Amino acid sequence: MKPWTPEDVAVLREGAAAGLSFAQVAAGLGRSRGAVAGKADRLGVCFAMTAAKTPSSDEMAARGRKGGHASGRTRRARSQNGKGEA
Repeated sequence: MKPWTPEDVAVLREGAAAGLSFAQVAAGLGRSRGAVAGKADRLGVCFAMTAAKTPSSDEMAARGRKGGHASGRTRRARSQNGKGEA
């Protein structure tokens, strides 16, 4: 286990203040996400817990994907066939 230096703690605090995720700070420090999360908890450092950004329909189209179900059919369309099957 690698000991935490004052510089590591400063990076952790700065990352949290900048809105970075545990994983992003961990990558910068060469530590695991769990190590960063645990240290932040022990120090009382709060990381913003935000949901991952959901791509817009334009972004999905640019990636060549359709919205809805992986089959390209929505749940509503599947249920309208009378069997509720894909």
